Amino acid sequence: MTSEWRDQVRVTPSVWTEGGLAVKVHDLIGVRQRNGQVLLVLSYMKKPVLERDVANVLLCLLHDLVDEMLPGALPTALDAGRSEALTLPRNANKPACARTCTAKPQPTSCTGQWQRKAEVGGG
Repeated sequence: MTSEWRDQVRVTPSVWTEGGLAVKVHDLIGVRQRNGQVLLVLSYMKKPVLERDVANVLLCLLHDLVDEMLPGALPTALDAGRSEALTLPRNANKPACARTCTAKPQPTSCTGQWQRKAEVGGG
């Protein structure tokens, strides 16, 4: 993916809220590719592999905020350990995905993830 990058684009921080849950989203990277496509990139640099279901939760959240943070961009999760860029599947119900995610009370759902660390980005 990095060989396709052309230049960095400014990203505006935002806050995603649902019910009593608020998630600060900051320190993401905006990238314009050579083909003109703009990406809103969340870099994942931790040791465990970024699982697809976890990536989808993050990508749904970014999809809900993309118009505020970097209009027209494609939300992308970059698993740096594997050098893999992940985007939402084409068949994802994008308008409702992040709201649906918070309705799942299981510990493996995004709500459980956010309650442990309700912040996305740098840190």
